[in-house]
Amino acid sequence: MRGTNNTLVLPSLYGSIALSALILLSIWYLSSLHRLRHIPGPFLNSLSILPMQHMTRGGKLSFMLKDLGDKYGPLVRVGLNEVLFGDPDTYRKISAVRSDFTKGPWYALAKVVPDQDSLFSMRDDDLRKEYRTKLSPGYAGRENGGFEPGVDRIVAQFVNLVETNDEFGFGKLMGMAKNLADKKLAAASDENNMVQQHLRNGVTYKELLAEIFLELIAGSDSTATAVRMTMLCLLNTPSSLNALRHEMDQGIAQGRISSPIRDLEARQLPYLQAVIREGIRMYPPSTGLNYKQVAKGGTQLHGQFLPEGTQMGVNIQQLMRSKDTFGCDADVFRPERWLEAAAEDDDCFRDMCGVVDLAFGHGRFQCLGKTIAAMELNKIFIELFRRFDFAVVTPQEPLKLYDAAFWVTTDFWLRRLSRFEDVSPVCNCDAQHTHVPVVTGNVAQQEPVTAICADGPHIRLHAPIFAPRLGGEELDAVPQYLHFPLTNSLNIIHDTGTEFGGNPDASAALIVSIPEGSFGYGEMIDTNMGPGGNIQR
Repeated sequence: MRGTNNTLVLPSLYGSIALSALILLSIWYLSSLHRLRHIPGPFLNSLSILPMQHMTRGGKLSFMLKDLGDKYGPLVRVGLNEVLFGDPDTYRKISAVRSDFTKGPWYALAKVVPDQDSLFSMRDDDLRKEYRTKLSPGYAGRENGGFEPGVDRIVAQFVNLVETNDEFGFGKLMGMAKNLADKKLAAASDENNMVQQHLRNGVTYKELLAEIFLELIAGSDSTATAVRMTMLCLLNTPSSLNALRHEMDQGIAQGRISSPIRDLEARQLPYLQAVIREGIRMYPPSTGLNYKQVAKGGTQLHGQFLPEGTQMGVNIQQLMRSKDTFGCDADVFRPERWLEAAAEDDDCFRDMCGVVDLAFGHGRFQCLGKTIAAMELNKIFIELFRRFDFAVVTPQEPLKLYDAAFWVTTDFWLRRLSRFEDVSPVCNCDAQHTHVPVVTGNVAQQEPVTAICADGPHIRLHAPIFAPRLGGEELDAVPQYLHFPLTNSLNIIHDTGTEFGGNPDASAALIVSIPEGSFGYGEMIDTNMGPGGNIQR
């Protein structure tokens, strides 16, 4: 009888515990729903983490969150206890040196070495401050002779890789750069390199491994993203690329640009600086939400009370593409906005610069490698474009882009053309030319601006632009972007691989104009060259 009673009591006890746990969980869940009910946002997000997980899986999270910010305002509730902000003042308040916000549990995801925090993943404020003090001298470069010679060597190696490969992908080359960096950091025989300096300042070997591992992932990839996406924006905006080249060529001719370009010289080139800032603005290297935790007692932001423990994340695309800060065309890559602001409104220009600087963090959370990254960007574009022209191999889908706190980019393939060796002069021969009309959309223009030379694979362009070779391996089936400055039109030229005018030595060319604001080109190609014939690509 006694055993029977015990048998009956145990299930009853377990049931009571389970019921109590369920009640406590329900109370916690309802209180979580209740405490942020005044913050606007999608209803489903306030109930569960599942909507955010679904958005993340699509690879376009930062753009989707920007849309939410545009819809709901400066504060958006995106989870049970998560709120996003998208304005610079809140960013600076949260990250200020004397701020009482702390890093939230989100940073545990950045712990790349299981039993050792890096500076980025470290959440304890006192430990972070002490550790940052040890690392800062190494990143300042004052004790190891500065970083510029080392950056010059890496840029030169990168340019050499481009020069010795006809086709390359930036993703593959940046992977090679990571290997080079790894070897450099591992070779600690030089007492003045950054590794030895960190060790002298009290960083342990285990801590050093965590920092190196993080830098190889976050440091190199963030710079690679800035290079890749700025390159793509320039290649898709020929007027901007031409303006950058003009500033560069003029600087070289006037002796204001050395070889390699010095960091100080690059900072004196206004259009280059505008291009770099605009590239970072359009595609900030890190899109992580970087949740900070509201301290005890709560805080007031935008007239709303945020209770203790609320996780505050940055809506980076809302911040970088704010129409209030950057104008009504904030979603467009246009470096000229920086020159206009600098000439017309100093306060506006400073505000714009201040916002883009937030891409590298602020205050006690600012990236220690910001100066090195800026130096790399100041050099890489000049050293590439002074030597090469580039064309996107697959302009209909130039790359695959996935947003995962950092931009994961694949299949970004460019065709490299030497500016001096692969560019043929405009044909000046006396042979008879057969004219081909320029096609704009579906309308063949009456006045042709192009002629195919009958005695060889040349193209003659009655406009002040370069004339690439046709008919050879260089351009076989690879579309090339051309820009007509007189009409400010972007064009694509194709070597069709077709005889033209019955001449086996001539090659037919098809030129297609891309309407302003278009991103694709395939649907705009019109193979009907007018009443006289049809050229098939």
